[in-house]
Amino acid sequence: MSTTTAALDFLWMRMQHRPDFPAFSASVRQVLNLIDAENETLSTLASGILQDGALTQKLLRLVNSSYYRHRWGGNVTTVSRAVALVGIRGVRNLVLSLIVIESMRDSVDAGPLYEELLRGIAAGTLAHELASHNDEAEEAFVSGLMQNLGRMLAQFYFPEEARQIKMQCLALEPAQRPQPKQQDDIARKVLGISLPELGTGVARKWDLPDTIVFSMRRCPEGSAPAKAREPAELHRALGSAANELVEHMHTLSPQDWELAVKTLAQRFDKSLGLSVDDYLQAVGLTRSRMQDLVDALGIPVARDAPAAAWLLAGASADSASARRALPQQARMPVGTTAVGVHPDYKPGDTTEVLEAGMAEIITSLVEDKLKLNQIVRIAIETLYRAFGFQRIVFCLRDPRKDRLLGKFALGLDAEYLPARFDIGLLKPVPGHADLFTRVCSEGLDTLVADATEPALARQLPPWYTNSINAPNFLLLPLISKSLTIGLIYADREKPGLIDISDRNFSQLDALRKQLILAFRQAASH
Repeated sequence: MSTTTAALDFLWMRMQHRPDFPAFSASVRQVLNLIDAENETLSTLASGILQDGALTQKLLRLVNSSYYRHRWGGNVTTVSRAVALVGIRGVRNLVLSLIVIESMRDSVDAGPLYEELLRGIAAGTLAHELASHNDEAEEAFVSGLMQNLGRMLAQFYFPEEARQIKMQCLALEPAQRPQPKQQDDIARKVLGISLPELGTGVARKWDLPDTIVFSMRRCPEGSAPAKAREPAELHRALGSAANELVEHMHTLSPQDWELAVKTLAQRFDKSLGLSVDDYLQAVGLTRSRMQDLVDALGIPVARDAPAAAWLLAGASADSASARRALPQQARMPVGTTAVGVHPDYKPGDTTEVLEAGMAEIITSLVEDKLKLNQIVRIAIETLYRAFGFQRIVFCLRDPRKDRLLGKFALGLDAEYLPARFDIGLLKPVPGHADLFTRVCSEGLDTLVADATEPALARQLPPWYTNSINAPNFLLLPLISKSLTIGLIYADREKPGLIDISDRNFSQLDALRKQLILAFRQAASH
């Protein structure tokens, strides 16, 4: 066993005695491993986020901040639309950042932890901006962030050793940044392993994808990486260039800054092919984005903190100062913010949630930016959040079988629910048709207050009573030109819990009509 392996195993054992690192719990590792599938993955991701009301609110707050809002117009009020607009990988990055930030608020070491977090997000954001001209931007963000994993782990699990490493680095060369090799040597003396080795070693123990682990290895400083032969090599180069620039941003004087950027542009020319102006513009945009992020999430940043060098308080990303992006450090007007202590999640007002969902659907129909299935998800999520349903399922007509089949769901058992819904649409035989068939065939809005009553229980189909059997549920058929094209099913866990006022039912009906209009609009294309 090598010395490095032994040190990693020892540190890993120590890590088991503290709570899991906030950003990389089992749930977030699952998010990191999601693949970009159009239907199942989007549904699974949105449903998973919606299970956490606080995370839902914070995600919607962030996608509506200027950090992301420059990419689209209008308000985003549903997780489904956020996923559709930002993309699954973009939402993955948002969730990753949010969980870390919120987990750190009450930590006794919150200051140094925030510092490392902001450093990682700055590197990720800069890597994203450098890659904004191609399809690798979201993966570049992960590479830039994850190349700082070892630093974040050390600060979270081993704060005393992290403090020693920092102090020895400052004592070694107080006037300038020590070289990476010197930093690695100091870390090995203190921890028995370098910080990059700690990051990649733990990433393997977490079973993160090999492509992510590969992109976490920084290109040696001073090297000139060759042209990337595969995406992971490009992600690695983007993350490496971004991290070097982040280090320069708070260590170099304005006089040395542009020379350092020119040198870096020359070194990464073969792998990235970016000009000096490309780097300067990306840095300016990153400072502006980071300021937006800090403001949106209320992350405390003191005026003299190193993280102040990554912010651009009050400046436009299009201004000359943003484009030149010279280091400003403590001269930047950044004060400690008291914003951002997020209140406990409280369900939104039903009327307001329905109105916001309606507006979002209308906007989507007018702009014709989203696919039909994305608009359907917005509608279903709006109802799910507005009324606090336990489960909600959308069923769609299969013309070949003349049946309604479950397509996707939110809430409890959402992954398995759609396959259980199979509703016949043949003209019901009096006295023999089950409740679901009769409701869908006749277009009857139906609210069942207590399905345990014998008279009602006898009308329920076996596929329902054997698998779901909720006592309180709502059935809303979608009728277009006398044809049943779909069904919305929603339930609650106890009898009588679904209570819909006349006003809310009118809103619900209006939302359903917009959904039917979306189907007609899609059919006309």
